[in-house]
Amino acid sequence: SLGVLAWLAIVAPDLLPMVFGEKWLALVVPTQWLCLATALRNYALLATNALMAYKKSTPAIVIWWVALAVVVALLAFYPIPSDSAIVPSRLFALGIGTAWILSTVLTARAFALSIGEVLDTIIIPVVPAALGGVAALATRNWLGDGMAPAGRVLIESLAFFVVFMPVAGRMLGGGWLSLFTPKGIRTVIRGPRPEEPQV
Repeated sequence: SLGVLAWLAIVAPDLLPMVFGEKWLALVVPTQWLCLATALRNYALLATNALMAYKKSTPAIVIWWVALAVVVALLAFYPIPSDSAIVPSRLFALGIGTAWILSTVLTARAFALSIGEVLDTIIIPVVPAALGGVAALATRNWLGDGMAPAGRVLIESLAFFVVFMPVAGRMLGGGWLSLFTPKGIRTVIRGPRPEEPQV
């Protein structure tokens, strides 16, 4: 899901007004903040679910209560204007970011994971999404504003996925082209099969 969220954050300036109309242009920045928050929430939920599954509920409870407390405390300092969704989306992202940091630290402590093991779980999805994002942004800069929004979204999307899919396939244990075929996708999902014993 990180790839889709990164893609949406990048194409949002053209995609939202194109799909919903020009009045939605003001929601581009909040959408980008919510994409970040959703990506971080996915990791925090995976971590807290793992903690709960292994009967380590105290760290899971601490994570979400502290995140909620951070958002409530920030509300005292950041008034929410009635005509903008930017402040609430930032506050939500800060709260979820707090949950993500806590879930990373507390899960590592609860399961006695090394920093390298924790970074492995973060880097594998982030690298393809970041490289795809760089490709899409470079394409946007190359195209400029002279092209119709639909054309920009299409070409930026192609640039994103042409870079994202091979890198993601490789980092997930498949080949560079594994996510382009049904067989390759099955291989990535199942993982490599153990070799048959030599007789």
